[in-house]
Amino acid sequence: GEAMMVCAVRDISERTRTMQALLQANRKLHLLSTVTRHDINNQLTSLYGNIELAKQRTRDPALSTIFTREEIAAEAIRQLIAFTRDYQDVGGQEPQWQNLDGILRRVIALTSPAALSTSADVDALEVFSDPMLEKVFFNLMDNTLRHGRTATAIRISHRFTTTGAVVIYEDNGVGIPYSDKEQIFDRGIGQNTGYGLFIAREVLGITGMSIRETGTPGEGARFEILIPEGQWRILHGDHRVPPG
Repeated sequence: GEAMMVCAVRDISERTRTMQALLQANRKLHLLSTVTRHDINNQLTSLYGNIELAKQRTRDPALSTIFTREEIAAEAIRQLIAFTRDYQDVGGQEPQWQNLDGILRRVIALTSPAALSTSADVDALEVFSDPMLEKVFFNLMDNTLRHGRTATAIRISHRFTTTGAVVIYEDNGVGIPYSDKEQIFDRGIGQNTGYGLFIAREVLGITGMSIRETGTPGEGARFEILIPEGQWRILHGDHRVPPG
């Protein structure tokens, strides 16, 4: 028989126009939310100042209590605004390969107080993740500083499993009760903003990673970041060795 060639032509111009329209709409929403946050923060600054002046000019204990409650409400608004900023950035950029040791060095240098012993042993591990991966470790460090109470040391290590790699973050503080181990990752749960660990889980989830708390109450917190195959690699000199 005669040889035949079959060609398929597909018009993707409509899909391209749709994608461009979505990108344009997303840019406008991003700009709107940024401007709105800026305006709200300006109003909050004015509100804080007026509350402070009112507190200084009254000797009525009942009024002072009301002003204190207003300050607490204003701070809650500020924290919500900060959360919208962080959450807006999640998934806003393409995932990329990131050197974990470099990230941890920056986080430790910026957040770890002198009284807290911090060590990180992740060799040359690189992780394919959202660019906000650094924020994950900032939030874990912040969790220790805020809630560890008796914590004097933080240790970050890693190991490999049959299904991928695990990065372990642990401290020797008071730990987390068994009843709270899952809900600490829910939005709004916690003694302060309640958003740090929620953001951490969302950032990791973009590239298929997950996080869980496996520490023993009274002995310290222990967070395990589970990295599936294909999402990590090892840097050897100028060569990167893929998983497997």
